[in-house]
Amino acid sequence: MTCSFSDEELTYLEEFVKCSKPVAEAIDILQGDKEAYYGSLLPTILAVRLKLQKLATSNLQYCRPIATAYLNSVNRRFVTFFELNTVEGKNAAIAALSYPKFKKVWFPCVNDRVEELLTHFQRLIYEYLANYPEENDNSMETDPPLGDFYDFGGNEIDAPSHPDDLMNKAGAIMKRYFEEKKSSLEMLRSYPIIHKIFKKYNTPLPSSAQVERLFSYATMANTPKSNRLSHEKFELRVVLRANASS
Repeated sequence: MTCSFSDEELTYLEEFVKCSKPVAEAIDILQGDKEAYYGSLLPTILAVRLKLQKLATSNLQYCRPIATAYLNSVNRRFVTFFELNTVEGKNAAIAALSYPKFKKVWFPCVNDRVEELLTHFQRLIYEYLANYPEENDNSMETDPPLGDFYDFGGNEIDAPSHPDDLMNKAGAIMKRYFEEKKSSLEMLRSYPIIHKIFKKYNTPLPSSAQVERLFSYATMANTPKSNRLSHEKFELRVVLRANASS
């Protein structure tokens, strides 16, 4: 069977797929149920914008207006995130920085805001250090104790804490964290302060798709035979069904 499309039509379809691919891939990533952390939002939309910018200035024969329309729509929808000086933008940036998968790999897209973001992140680590002094950062190397022989009749007297010392420690933790080659969530066990930041800022979901799936599981679990379940047991049943399918 011969193809009924002309060469121009095939070229148009190829270009349309090329323009739509970044958006489709981003939707799949953000709506996925694996590693659905808020920290993936900002790097994902920055990557989409960069890909669309390249397409909008490329030598597309037919679909350059489509790429431009996609780009304008993304810029309008996520303007508060791209500016990075809004609450939404700062929270998304902290979520991405505290997510080991991304850290600061997305910084080339925001060159003019790098210093500001790093200062903000360091300040946040400093605040957590001040609020949780009992947390010992396992990533900071310590010297071995002197031993029992050196007993001077009392406990060692600590030098008075100074805000600058705490800020320097925050900077050292941040530097060591960014230089760490590992990118799995397991590495956060070595950085308890950043782990706390991660849990706070990555709790929101990047998409409502995960919640919508949970409602679907609830509908499947809400059968006539289960109408005697308590609210607590019904919730447990829905969560178990969702976890079993993931």
